[in-house]
Amino acid sequence: MDTLDMVITALCADYFRRDGEIRARRLPPRILMEYSYINNRIYEAAASVSVQRADTYIREIGERTGYTKSALADMMCERMYKEEKKRVRDGIKARLHLWAPVAEGAGEK
Repeated sequence: MDTLDMVITALCADYFRRDGEIRARRLPPRILMEYSYINNRIYEAAASVSVQRADTYIREIGERTGYTKSALADMMCERMYKEEKKRVRDGIKARLHLWAPVAEGAGEK
């Protein structure tokens, strides 16, 4: 796992704690704004793949849950699970402006 994947895993692992703090409104406005920005981008990425499974993907990325222990294993095949989970991860990276997909042939002369 590269460092960017570790960052995404950590942000997903902390998603539900941040959500609780946003709802409680006990922290300074600037912190709540940053928490909201991060959580909104993460949720948008997950929901763009599947609204119904967004929270599950966020939780399973954060907890590093694989297909065999996934809550979604009974709903889909392993290939589909892995493809969707990768799309969520890549979407989070892109929406947080931490990564951009490389176009095929980019950088070639």
